[in-house]
Amino acid sequence: MTVHPGPNVAESSSGQHHTVDTQLVTNVPKPTRRPGPRPRVGATLISYMALSLLLSWLIWGSHGLEDGTEWMIFIGIYTGAAVGCFLILFAVYRVGWLLRAHAQWLAEQQEDQTP
Repeated sequence: MTVHPGPNVAESSSGQHHTVDTQLVTNVPKPTRRPGPRPRVGATLISYMALSLLLSWLIWGSHGLEDGTEWMIFIGIYTGAAVGCFLILFAVYRVGWLLRAHAQWLAEQQEDQTP
């Protein structure tokens, strides 16, 4: 004897039958898309940017202390790494600033369009 499941029963890959709730919920409010409070990371990024730039100046300024060629190679590598860190941090800070400004502009546009 074969039992056929009803319209609210689904069959899994293992052959077992599970009941499925097909009732639609229509009174769910639509979520608002207003930007919420954001963590304050600007001061941290700015301090890391200043630290990496200061470190690159100190490393580059130390090239007169030693006259060896190996020392100049290390100074070049470390200065390049510190300047690279500064540029990456500056790019992250700038993109975050642009995204925040865009979110504020978008919120203003949505407020203007709402009656």
